[in-house]
Amino acid sequence: MSTGLEISGVSKAYGGLQVLRDVTLSAPAGSITAVIGPNGAGKSTLANVISGFVTQDAGTVAVDGTTLPPGRAMTRASRRLGRTFQNLEVFTGMTVLQNVAMGAYSRQRGGHLADLVRGPRARRDERAADEAAWALLDRFGLGGRADSLVESLPFGEAKLVEMVRVLAMEPEVVVLDEPAAGLPPASALPLARTIAGMAADGIGVLLIEHNMKLVMSISEHVVVLDQGQVLTEGTPAQVQQDSRVIEAYLGPGPTTTEELTR
Repeated sequence: MSTGLEISGVSKAYGGLQVLRDVTLSAPAGSITAVIGPNGAGKSTLANVISGFVTQDAGTVAVDGTTLPPGRAMTRASRRLGRTFQNLEVFTGMTVLQNVAMGAYSRQRGGHLADLVRGPRARRDERAADEAAWALLDRFGLGGRADSLVESLPFGEAKLVEMVRVLAMEPEVVVLDEPAAGLPPASALPLARTIAGMAADGIGVLLIEHNMKLVMSISEHVVVLDQGQVLTEGTPAQVQQDSRVIEAYLGPGPTTTEELTR
């Protein structure tokens, strides 16, 4: 079984601005670890370092005990690391089924999609990808949308399609960069169920999120970043009661999970 994601001593600076400073955290397999913090805390830079879009100055990122080469985003899928972005990233002009199947295609023979148009093996791969996509759509309540163009979906459902497409890659670790951004309240429950389903599949989930109701209701562990470094970490209840977190981020108000998740 995968050991999940391990980040050790990661630092990153842009010129004289230290964006990340000696960040160490983990997202174990089968659990949800949330990263929270004020704007400018370094959360997005951390997500970009993990997914290879930014090269760190120091430190390591490892999946299932294997250290990933820094700054190589194109190799992350083959290393079983998936990611969603703050902005919706779907393939317009394609159906929901085709979007999710693209996730399965990306893990076949190193993601050489051109292979899918040649020969019996390619056709078998395409059928297998479609079958995997159908199974995931049915599981997460999107089967009735399979033939719809993805751009015709409400924003909340399109977000779910993006997340299910990542699941089709069969990742060991998933980084979710503010998945609740822009979602209407009615979409919060399907989103929470989808994220919980990832962890139930044994995936290590790193959830970067501002929606405290979502974070505190589904996370096992919460890491608080402030000014590029880990301020504190612990269970949701521990973090909510930490005076440093209240001062730096949460502010005065609810201090229990029950109050925050009403």
